Amino acid sequence: MEITILTVNYNTSHFIELMLFSFSKLTKRKWKMIICDNGSKPEDFLNLRKAVQNYQNAEIIVRQQGNDQPSIAHGKSIDLLISKADTSYFLLMDADCIFLRKYWDDDIINEMQKGGYTLLGTPAVFNIYKPIDFPEVYATMFDAQKYKELGSPTLCPDENWANSDNGNSLEQKDTGWLVRKECIRQNHKFYVFDGIYTKHNYIKSRYFPGIYCLEFFMKGTDEIMCSHFGRGSSEGKWKFDDMRSFIPKFLLRKRQISKWIRLSKKIIEKQSRLREPKPLIPLT
Repeated sequence: MEITILTVNYNTSHFIELMLFSFSKLTKRKWKMIICDNGSKPEDFLNLRKAVQNYQNAEIIVRQQGNDQPSIAHGKSIDLLISKADTSYFLLMDADCIFLRKYWDDDIINEMQKGGYTLLGTPAVFNIYKPIDFPEVYATMFDAQKYKELGSPTLCPDENWANSDNGNSLEQKDTGWLVRKECIRQNHKFYVFDGIYTKHNYIKSRYFPGIYCLEFFMKGTDEIMCSHFGRGSSEGKWKFDDMRSFIPKFLLRKRQISKWIRLSKKIIEKQSRLREPKPLIPLT
């Protein structure tokens, strides 16, 4: 195995089922996946187990959140997952993020080796409080050896930030903040994708028209690499606040999730039928 894919499940088995489908169709190098369930509802955990049964290179570990604040519980689960990775590279994935390009892994690892990057991945496009120069943990690949050279810093948010009532002023201490601090202090290199938030760029979205999500591209190209739906603690709460509709927000969210999954599957199927991936076309 060359890549270990790591993700946390918390009542998101429908997203992880899509993720497994994508990796099985589009990944070139040998990979395995470890999923940490963070105390999901019984029915979701059962659905997760059913999904994983179809993939011999995927496994589930279980961790209970306890009394931890959600972002701390999530960070601790990520740290646990990283401790179990034993491959040259590991990929941290939010459950609601999906790769959509054939041989995405070759594109990323070749870029990392060429540029000497410790990590490469998705920036925080929509959140003005987070540093957009550094990969957010939606979908981020780590060189395992270089990460160890950093001192294997925790991915957990700062607990004072996580428990703060005015967290916006301290957003830079969210998940992965210490990795960024150590990369800068020790002069490690990192790379972020280009990205758009379709809520603010409807006319630019060729892939998910009418859906509020994030789309990511290798720098200077317009072939989509991956997409993040954005169901989490911050974006999930207010992404539909200014949408004028008589439909309740929870139904809007449900409808958009279904459409995002359906369109993602169409893109994955189309990409999987290609003999070779499309060239990464420079923007003009």
